Amino acid sequence: MVPMKNICCKTGAKKIVKCIRGCIVLFMALLCYVLPLQTIAAETTADSVLGEAWAVDQEMVRKESGASADQKDGVQILNMTGMAYYGRAYEAFAQMNQRRMEEGLNLLDLDGDLTRAAMQRAAECSVFYSHTRPNGLSCSSAGDGIEAENIAASTGTVFSMAGAVVDAWMNSAGHRQNMMNQEYSSVGIGCFYKDGVWYWAQEFGRKTAEPAGWKEDRSCTYNIEAVERYVDPFFVVEDYSMEKGEQIQYQIKLYNMGWDRASGYIDQNSYQWVSSSPHITVDQTGTVCAEGWGSGTVTAVNKGCTEYTLTGAVNVQTDAVIESVGEIYVQQSSREGLAAGLPVTLSKNTDVEYSWYVAEGDDWTCLFDWTENQEWFSWTPNQYGDYTIAAWARVSGNPASAAMKMVSFQYHPQIVGKCQMPYTGEGGGYLIGVESHENPGQKYQYEMLILDCTLLAEGSDAWIYSTGRCRVSEGKALWTVWQPQYGYYWTLFRVYDESGRMIDEECYGFENI
Repeated sequence: MVPMKNICCKTGAKKIVKCIRGCIVLFMALLCYVLPLQTIAAETTADSVLGEAWAVDQEMVRKESGASADQKDGVQILNMTGMAYYGRAYEAFAQMNQRRMEEGLNLLDLDGDLTRAAMQRAAECSVFYSHTRPNGLSCSSAGDGIEAENIAASTGTVFSMAGAVVDAWMNSAGHRQNMMNQEYSSVGIGCFYKDGVWYWAQEFGRKTAEPAGWKEDRSCTYNIEAVERYVDPFFVVEDYSMEKGEQIQYQIKLYNMGWDRASGYIDQNSYQWVSSSPHITVDQTGTVCAEGWGSGTVTAVNKGCTEYTLTGAVNVQTDAVIESVGEIYVQQSSREGLAAGLPVTLSKNTDVEYSWYVAEGDDWTCLFDWTENQEWFSWTPNQYGDYTIAAWARVSGNPASAAMKMVSFQYHPQIVGKCQMPYTGEGGGYLIGVESHENPGQKYQYEMLILDCTLLAEGSDAWIYSTGRCRVSEGKALWTVWQPQYGYYWTLFRVYDESGRMIDEECYGFENI
């Protein structure tokens, strides 16, 4: 035996006892029905459910002129895709008429409007299994002239065939009463299969039938209105950890509040999909692509009502680490600046972020802040001087893997060469020279100064020699001869532009021992 719902039986004490056995959904439905119902309870098995049959009081139908609408604010729109089995519905229709003929009753006509309503109702039962529709209205609001309804559902194959569900309805007093009611003249039957569950609906009426027409079995998507008290969609998996380049698709599901054995997936196109991060993209099928490293949220906003949203977290990360980091190697150090790289060895092939810093004295300046795959660094200082370069590397998506190396860098945009060599001419000594890259109009000035390290250590005046600022009549270099005593020295080379501003300076140490 399987459970059922019926609203067209006699009242009495026996009816009250049986109603208590009805599912909680019936009580929820009774709160919403404007039209009076009568119920005969039925049993529920582990794999199938009928609930109670439903029929409307005919006099009340004329007074109310149809079902009254529930509050429509905050109605979600859920697209539910499954198989509409018209062939099985037609077979159930034929078997029901066979039973009516055997009992000497008039045959029912298959009505097109009632068939459309029955298919819609079968699909709605995949959202909320009840004679109350997911939008809170009575099942009679699904189409014109609906005066009674039978529904059924099963997992597995219990109601996969028309004969099984017709037999179940016939073995239930309330459902049999609807199917054998001699006052009905038309019917529509729906059979909808979704996510492993078979859903059936019969809609009965008195109107003259309009031909239903033959339809093939096919995949169908039904737009179903639903209010919060009857549906509670959720992400099957809410939070994801991904690698860069990986794709996942969010799945949205609901558990059927009318029958706890059933659940179903909601089509992703019921929602508008939004990502909070430019590195994490999501399309309108709910497919998320990790374009870069980092974290973000993915939000699905119901298209029927923006108040209904689902939010998940996406973290794009990796377990890769830096196994070793080499010294910063300098490929270029000239007047154009510095080109350097930082080699690292990874535990597995992945992206690496680099952050480059420069120090002038004790002040550090960030030049590139965690730029992905920026292994090579190019930089031209604003002025000559001595700099310290620091490079950080870390695996993208794994901040804890950071490692750092440093290197010193001298930048001389004008001094292209300098010379200190023994002088073999008269008097001996050293030939000292400085050359610049250019000398426009012979207006550059050159200067060479010598510092005695011994005197400096003694605290005496250590500057012992200077050429002073000199221009040259031709070329780009200044030369001088100096005869030092024994000791240790520093030579300071300087270049000045036409305005007298020093534009480069470089020190060079040597010894005369």
